[in-house]
Order: sequence, then structure tokens, then C-alpha cells
Amino acid sequence: VQGLDEDYRSHAKSADMRIEFLSMAEVARKDEDTKHNKTWNLANQVDVIQSLISQQMRSVKIELLADLGRHSGQPGIARAAAGAEEGGLSSHEKAADEKIKRLQECYQ
Repeated sequence: VQGLDEDYRSHAKSADMRIEFLSMAEVARKDEDTKHNKTWNLANQVDVIQSLISQQMRSVKIELLADLGRHSGQPGIARAAAGAEEGGLSSHEKAADEKIKRLQECYQ
């Protein structure tokens, strides 16, 4: 009986140690996941903010060019502003616009 008791206690002790090890590993994994998610969310927010600022700057530039063209009487400036409005976007600006559209769809 004493041998069985020792076997039971040693088995229970090793089982407790394994459970404690697994719970510590789970906590560490959750902490790492939380850290990763916060980092990803922050990077994603930075991308969105940069895209929005780029879009706003582009619209201000177009308005400024249009105003300059109207006030200076130079049709070239007005045409440049109209061309920018119609889609004279660089590939970076197009990618930013697509990213904004995708993010807006995700949030709806």
C-alpha cells in the first residue's frame, strides 16, 4: 500500500508540474499574441492615417492648382488640375486609394 501511495504521489506531482508548465506556456503565448496584435493594429492605423493624409493633400493640391489656373488665367495650370482630378494618380496613390477602399469595406 505504501508503494502505491508513493507512486500515486509522484505521478500526481509530475502531472501538476506538467499542468503548470503548460499553463505558463499558454500565458506566454497569449502575451505574445496580444503584443503582436497591438503591433499589427498600430502599423495598420499608421498606414490608414498616411493614406488619408496623402488623399487629403492630393485634393488640396488639385484645388490649389485649379484656383491658381483660374486666377492667373493660365489654362495649362487649370488643365493640369483637371487631369489630376480625372485620374492622373501615381501608382503609389492608386495603391493607397485601393487600401483605403478595402479598409472601409472591412469596417462596414
